[in-house]
Amino acid sequence: MEEYKRKLEAASKEQESLIDIFAEERNRRDREEETLRKKLK
Repeated sequence: MEEYKRKLEAASKEQESLIDIFAEERNRRDREEETLRKKLK
């Protein structure tokens, strides 16, 4: 049971870091897009 709990916590942390990475990537793309839009004006 303890082993299962540890694996679950590890998977949860892994998922959180993946979500963070995706969010960071999206923010970077949004900023890049905004910069390009301003250049086009």
